[in-house]
Amino acid sequence: MTKRNAMAGNGAAPERSAGARRKRTPRKPSLPPEESKQVAAEELHRLIAEKAYYKAQQRGFAPGYEHEDWIKAEAEVMQRLGISRA
Repeated sequence: MTKRNAMAGNGAAPERSAGARRKRTPRKPSLPPEESKQVAAEELHRLIAEKAYYKAQQRGFAPGYEHEDWIKAEAEVMQRLGISRA
């Protein structure tokens, strides 16, 4: 029985040889801060628009409540994401 097999049963991680290297997972390229904020703002807008759409759908798309739907959707999405209004 090898040392690796003997250690496998006790929950300990197998030892690495001195020359062994850990495989690196490729990193996602990071965006500059201004682009990162823009992507986040676009995603936030999309989430609010989707939520507002479903609110309008629930009330049968009756006209005149679009702004109210948006405000309520915005508040719900911001609360869900833990974003405070400034």
